[in-house]
Amino acid sequence: MATKARSPALTLVLGNPGKRRVKKRARQADAGAPRAPRWLPPEAKRKYRQLRPPLVRRGLLTPLDADALVAYAVMWSVFKETVETLANRDRDYSDVEGTLRADPAFAQMMAALKMMRVWGSLLGLDPVSRDRMGMGGPEEKDALSEFLE
Repeated sequence: MATKARSPALTLVLGNPGKRRVKKRARQADAGAPRAPRWLPPEAKRKYRQLRPPLVRRGLLTPLDADALVAYAVMWSVFKETVETLANRDRDYSDVEGTLRADPAFAQMMAALKMMRVWGSLLGLDPVSRDRMGMGGPEEKDALSEFLE
């Protein structure tokens, strides 16, 4: 009966009774997400560059997931821009006829915030989604991680 291949880390923990050759490293096909695309707005690039390293370290970001991070970063830049717009405006917003209306920037800000929540949860950027992924907070480590360090 054939056995399933184990990862090198698991072989290290469980032992290698058959003394078979163990690869030094696992395949690196998903070594991490690519750099931020050039066409991103500056604020979105900053957010992408800020979030990329911790997500790659936790194994949550691969080249296949990079678009989710791009979407989150773009929504972050829209959110930040609308918050700044609202901060610089008067509290009351009037249309061209002088009628008092809800500020359209507020609706744009709320839509961006909603999309940030959606994309962020897919990337594990909130405590609930990290818990669903079986990942504790940054201070929690499992026994295998502690052993390998």
